[in-house]
Amino acid sequence: KGVVFLTFFQGMLIGILVKAGVIQPRGRYTAGDVAAALQYYILCWEMLVFAGLQSYFYPYNEYNGMEGSEPKGPSCCVFTAGGRDTPSQLTAPLDTHTPEAKAVDTV
Repeated sequence: KGVVFLTFFQGMLIGILVKAGVIQPRGRYTAGDVAAALQYYILCWEMLVFAGLQSYFYPYNEYNGMEGSEPKGPSCCVFTAGGRDTPSQLTAPLDTHTPEAKAVDTV
């Protein structure tokens, strides 16, 4: 939510700066091009900060059974390091799980 909030309002602020003439064309780039590049540059740094914050506030070890905590969620949906249910899912043909495939088989 924070990234969307900041991106929206910084886009508005950069748009105002373009209209006010603070952001001007550079070489062959228009003021709009410069504004878009600035927006993308700022967004890259924001994502780095938000990724660090998310990693801090939602640590992975809470979900993988470390530090004495059990995995959360129903047992059918919990990912295990061994991947016990993964091989059967990978070896089954993908089209056998769709309603269309079942309809074709009955015809």
